[in-house]
Amino acid sequence: VIGLESVNYSNYVTEMQVAALIGAVGFVFGYEFLRIRSISRKGTKTRDPNIRTLSSGGVILLFLGLLSTILYWGKLPGGYGAIFAGRSDAFYETTTQISSYLIYAPNLLIPGAMLMLIVWLKTRRLWPLLLSVAGICLVLAVRLPIGSRLTLLPLLLGLIVFYYLYRGRRPGGAAVATGIILIAVLWSLVLQSRY
Repeated sequence: VIGLESVNYSNYVTEMQVAALIGAVGFVFGYEFLRIRSISRKGTKTRDPNIRTLSSGGVILLFLGLLSTILYWGKLPGGYGAIFAGRSDAFYETTTQISSYLIYAPNLLIPGAMLMLIVWLKTRRLWPLLLSVAGICLVLAVRLPIGSRLTLLPLLLGLIVFYYLYRGRRPGGAAVATGIILIAVLWSLVLQSRY
């Protein structure tokens, strides 16, 4: 029976991320080399959600992400200073005393920021863009100093995927290969800088 303490799975994070990367690359290659390409070219009729639904969802996710970030900082001895100090023994000791849900709840800022980016592109109003940039900046402020690849990778990949979906085209083979190389280099830089 698992108690209130968080489960330590830090030894398996790298393996999980490699498995996710292999799955994503496999999906891209499977899609690119699909023999029945007419299925992907025909497309399907999709339901376009209205702006009110998108903006409501984005604001709710951003609010929950902000609230959880404040709670997360409040639980850390030293607050933001503990995060800014990077990964240390004291940081690990502190985070093992906090619920894993609270540790990863600030990740709600990522889909909230993406939804507000969609609202901005559809309406061209300033407030969704400001909320989106604020959400991304808050995620970077919380996760970049500790080098959390589990957060930074979905944020960066989400922005790249969002760009291609908005443009309505797929990346070419050279762009995918360059992206994989850049992500691998960025991944190793983050890994080296966080200790």
